[in-house]
Amino acid sequence: MNTMKILEDTPEKYSFKVTRCVFHELFSYLGVPELTSIICAVDNAIFNTYLPNEVVFHREAGHTIAEGANDCQFVIEMVQTP
Repeated sequence: MNTMKILEDTPEKYSFKVTRCVFHELFSYLGVPELTSIICAVDNAIFNTYLPNEVVFHREAGHTIAEGANDCQFVIEMVQTP
């Protein structure tokens, strides 16, 4: 399993960071760590498809374990309506 730490848990925002990514570990073991970025892209598609008018998913660009960072931050926020 991934190792995660919750950073914020409010009605408006939920954020957490992953400090151990099993996908990156597996792909690195297989000699193809660059495939981890595909999983990251799937995260974007899945999280932003679910309730698109109510929540939005994002993370800091260039800040993933696959790109050499120590962790991946996930942020899910309620969509602000006028």
